[in-house]
Formats: sequence, C-alpha cells, structure tokens
Amino acid sequence: MADFICTGLYGSHPLGALAALGMLRVASRLPLPQPVRLSWVVQPDWVARLHVPGAVSQDAVVQAFVADVAERATAPELMWRQDLKATPDAYHQYAAEQMARASPAHRSAVDFLAAYGSEVIMQKGVMHATALDMTSGQQKFLAMVAALVRDIGQSATYAAAAVQEALWGPWRYRDPVHALGWDPQGERLHAYEARSPTKTQARSVRAAVWLAFEALPLFPTAAVAGRLAVGGFDRAQQWLSWPLWEAPLALPTVRSLLSLAELTLPHPPTERLHAMGIGFVYRSWRVQSQYGYGVLRPAVRVV
Repeated sequence: MADFICTGLYGSHPLGALAALGMLRVASRLPLPQPVRLSWVVQPDWVARLHVPGAVSQDAVVQAFVADVAERATAPELMWRQDLKATPDAYHQYAAEQMARASPAHRSAVDFLAAYGSEVIMQKGVMHATALDMTSGQQKFLAMVAALVRDIGQSATYAAAAVQEALWGPWRYRDPVHALGWDPQGERLHAYEARSPTKTQARSVRAAVWLAFEALPLFPTAAVAGRLAVGGFDRAQQWLSWPLWEAPLALPTVRSLLSLAELTLPHPPTERLHAMGIGFVYRSWRVQSQYGYGVLRPAVRVV
C-alpha cells in the first residue's frame, strides 16, 4: 500500500476539501492499482491522504493525473455548452443522448449532468442550476472550466507542476484563473479593497480548481417538493457541509457519506456521526452579491 499525504489539500478549506474529493474520483478511474481510498490526517490541519494499493511512486501518480487532464478538454460534459442556463428541452435532449451512450464503466457525462441541475425546476425559463455554480454576468461556468482544463493540459511538464502544487502545495496563488466561487480567498470586497476589483485579476490554483470541478458528481441534484435539492447543501442552500474521516474509504463509501442528510442539519447529531466514523464536519456559508456572483466563506467546524 502506498500512502500519499497531500499537504496541499486542507479539509477545513472549501476548495481544498472539494479538490480532495475530486482527486479521489479522478484517481478511481486512473490506470492505478484499485481501489484507491481517501482519508484525512492531522498535520497540523486536516490534510487529505490518498491510499493506493501496491508499490506506486509519487511521480507515477502525478503522471497518471497529467494523462487524465489531457483528455478532459473534449469531454462531453464540458463540450455541451458554455454555461448551465439551458432550456429544459435542451437539457433533456442532451441528457437522453448521453444516457443512451452510457454504461456502468463509462458514465461520467450523465453523472455530471445530474450534478449540473434539473430541468424539472426552472428559474427564469431555464433549468435550475446547482448551488455550486456561482457564476453570473459575463462568466460562463462550463466555458471557464474547459479553458482551465486546456490551460493545464498544454504540456506534460506544465501539467505535472500544476498537479504537484495542488496536491502537495504550497498554494502560491500565481495562476490567473477564477476559483468559481469555491475559494474564500477569491471573494471581492469591492469598497473595502485597496484597488477597484475591475483593475485586479482573479488568481487561484488552477489544478485545485480542476479537481474541485471533478468532485461535482458527488453532489448530485434532484427535484424535491417543487425545489432543487443539492447534495451537501441545506434545504435553503445557505451552506455547504462536508465530513472528515480517518479510515481509508473508497469512492462508493465516500459518496454515501456525502449524501447523509444529518450533515446539513443546523445542529448535526455528533454521536450518530461519530458512530459512522465521521470525526469532524465543516461548513461553509454560501453568500451571493447583488450582481448574482456567489462565494463560499471560510469554513467553520460544526461537529
């Protein structure tokens, strides 16, 4: 068993936690010994630990991620359209096409479509998108992710450095990319900033944002009683909650943990969650500006 402590992925940080979950999901489809597992270890904050069966080097893991991102730019879930503001008919048609092509071993597109939103619930004549889409105005969610993936995959050397920084840090915030609202550090404070936001460029950690996007299928959406329910969010979609655990868990078990309704309660049942192996639950409030742009605030521990 090869254990990799990913010191760049902090469990108490929204982007770090999402990127760790995306790392597990990507690693589970890579040509690595399977099943890979994810756990969390204190060092000194909670950081992700990737468990790979057999003798595998860190360089081999990085190269597997590099090869994967090179293929992602043309993925159907990214090539569908530029944003998630599709009409119900357009969404239904594309989903039906992808379902006809899907198989148990190749279902990435339909899993992403289930996470993007629902055509059953509408907002202003278009499908109700996931609460994790916090773009607005001229920003186009899928177009931004597709451009990010193309940027990372421009060369193997460049991609390897990006993956190394995301997984093992330190995060230097040198990349001129938007964090899609998943990083509290990217919140624009407008009048409280020294310079106008229009004169400053958004910066983040490109491979971490990519991996966070890869976690979306772990937070599916569904129409429930006339509203859109989003995995990990409370009923009003005010906050995103996620668990941390110490036992190495494979992707199916992690998917089940993330779907627990207890995580999203105002006061999660500590003893019940501890009995299931969940040591901590972190929560990040989702705030939205008057212009429609959203951001996840710094997380707090609720269990």
